[in-house]
Amino acid sequence: MLNNQLTINILRELNSRLAFKITELRKENVEIPELRKNFSKSWKLEQKQSKTNEKNNFIVKSDDDVKKINQSLVCKAGYSVSNTTSTKIKNSNDTNISDTTSNSDVVSEQIENISNNITDSDSYQEKDS
Repeated sequence: MLNNQLTINILRELNSRLAFKITELRKENVEIPELRKNFSKSWKLEQKQSKTNEKNNFIVKSDDDVKKINQSLVCKAGYSVSNTTSTKIKNSNDTNISDTTSNSDVVSEQIENISNNITDSDSYQEKDS
């Protein structure tokens, strides 16, 4: 009988250890879907950030290209580009991207003057011919 009682006590202890381990595993299993959800949100935010960065880089490059074109048009006609303003574009991960753009009114006026000068010089050359 003593032997049976000892076996019963050992089995009860093993049972309580296993019950405790099962409880711990259930808690971990509850956390897994939560972690998956957080990971999914984080991944989606990174994708949006990447697309935003690509768009910002494209905009800055396009603005630089437009500026170069305007400067080359203005410089070919002997004008200088003036009244340039420097602005900062802040993207969503808080890094600054420098962007220098020309005052649109001044550039438009200069391009119009260049266009008029080219037209005047063409008509002048036609008169000489």
